Amino acid sequence: MAVDIVCGKEISEDTRYKLSFEGEWLYFCSEECMKEFVENPVEYLYANVGCGCGGNCGCGGHHSHY
Repeated sequence: MAVDIVCGKEISEDTRYKLSFEGEWLYFCSEECMKEFVENPVEYLYANVGCGCGGNCGCGGHHSHY
């Protein structure tokens, strides 16, 4: 299972909504979430960088990718 970096939903890696970004595959639950990411990637990739939460602060662990 993968996690949609925008909304946090668990989704199958078989989804048709996926893209490669900086050499890593990202998966989305819908076209809307994928579009939101494409328009604002920094907001989702670097949110809470350095917070040290290990994904437990509600950030969805987004920063664990980078």
